[in-house]
Amino acid sequence: ASMLFEVAWSTRLSKSRFLSHFTVKGLRHVTAAHAKGKGVLVITCHMGNFEMLIPAIEGTGLKGYAIYRKLDFEPLEHLIRRLRQRFGVTMVPMRGAAGKLEDILASGGVVGTLIDQNVDWYKGVFVRFFGRPACTNSGLAKLAMKTDAPVVPLYTIRHGRQFIIQFLPEVPVTVTGDSITDIETNTQQFTTAVETMVRQCPDQYFWVHNRWKTKPWCLWPGQDSR
Repeated sequence: ASMLFEVAWSTRLSKSRFLSHFTVKGLRHVTAAHAKGKGVLVITCHMGNFEMLIPAIEGTGLKGYAIYRKLDFEPLEHLIRRLRQRFGVTMVPMRGAAGKLEDILASGGVVGTLIDQNVDWYKGVFVRFFGRPACTNSGLAKLAMKTDAPVVPLYTIRHGRQFIIQFLPEVPVTVTGDSITDIETNTQQFTTAVETMVRQCPDQYFWVHNRWKTKPWCLWPGQDSR
């Protein structure tokens, strides 16, 4: 409820007043990554008011893009897209985005995406999240490996009446030539980064989402697939 109230409240503010409610920490991590000239993949999670994070990212001075799942109900889709883009961030629908994202990164864009959602078994790989197997979208790992774009974690939390945006150190991307293993390794590293973020302020994480909904297939009942 507080998240919706905050989003509604933010629509009444100018860009400067809106950004005055945010303190950005660790900006050096994303600027150093951006200086490599290959764009930046920013990974984040459903923590704090993640909807406020999208317009706030524009306050860093970087050209931001955000991947999102398009809604079927067009009037609501239009409203949410307008709110998210009101301060300059460009929303990129998830479906069919691969080629466009490669072009954005090649031009130096900063692309943000949520990576803590459950997916069906055929859309991802199983990695560990808080000690349990969680099926995780492997698309980010594939994109990072293909483009060599650096990956930087980011989260936001409420602090009194302010919001803190925290960038963390770049997550190394592993490329050994064994693509299947590398995809799993990198997806695990990104998920571990999410776990690190959640541990900073677990009471502000969106635990309502069933992160472990998709179960790994096991040969024997009760056997852990890993």
